[in-house]
Amino acid sequence: MASEDVNSLRSTNFLSTECQVLCSGPILAATIESPGIKELKTFSDPAAATGILAKNLKATVGKYDELITVSFESPYAEDSARVTNAAVDAYIAYQSSRKRSTASEVLKILQKEKNRRDTDMAESLKTML
Repeated sequence: MASEDVNSLRSTNFLSTECQVLCSGPILAATIESPGIKELKTFSDPAAATGILAKNLKATVGKYDELITVSFESPYAEDSARVTNAAVDAYIAYQSSRKRSTASEVLKILQKEKNRRDTDMAESLKTML
């Protein structure tokens, strides 16, 4: 398989995974909790809001480009736009949070390793003296 084909496949898999994340429970919950979303006409039954969102929120990868298209089907155009924007905002916040969490974990590991090495170095210096 050519390198270009492998890279294209990886990119497609990554984007497909991100589409699934965009329609996942945490993103749906954050979208519903976005200001003003529960009050939209589309969600006249607040108890069914998450189900309606899950059923009508779509994220797809373009066939000829590497873009994710996000849409929400609603009989109300303004609701559709607001929900779509809220879902994208929730996804961005989720990804930012994950990146901060990962960076924080790496920092903790590096700090622990630094402390261990500092202790080892102090002990070695003490032994040499």
